[in-house]
Amino acid sequence: MNPIICTICQKTNHLPEKQVIVMANFAQKYQAERALFDIQKSHIAIVWQRIFVRSDFITLILSLHGIKDIVHLQSLYIESMCQNNNALTIDVVSQKVHQEKLLSALS
Repeated sequence: MNPIICTICQKTNHLPEKQVIVMANFAQKYQAERALFDIQKSHIAIVWQRIFVRSDFITLILSLHGIKDIVHLQSLYIESMCQNNNALTIDVVSQKVHQEKLLSALS
């Protein structure tokens, strides 16, 4: 069961065509915050977002969904914003099985 519930999907009883989780690691917290700020300025509808602070790196995780082609373009833009803010690694998780494993690891 996916713990992330989009209120729009819940109200409209609509299942999105595509769901993607973007996970980026940064050396400094301000880099992750700046990447998130740049992404939010673009008005991309993010379903869920978190910044996890660990001792050796900072992880920004974003979940988005919608129409397949639009989600693909949004994930490319998010990758670009993370790269512009010096992300160490960027992973785009698009397969449902891997998304569920990632989300259960975060719980």
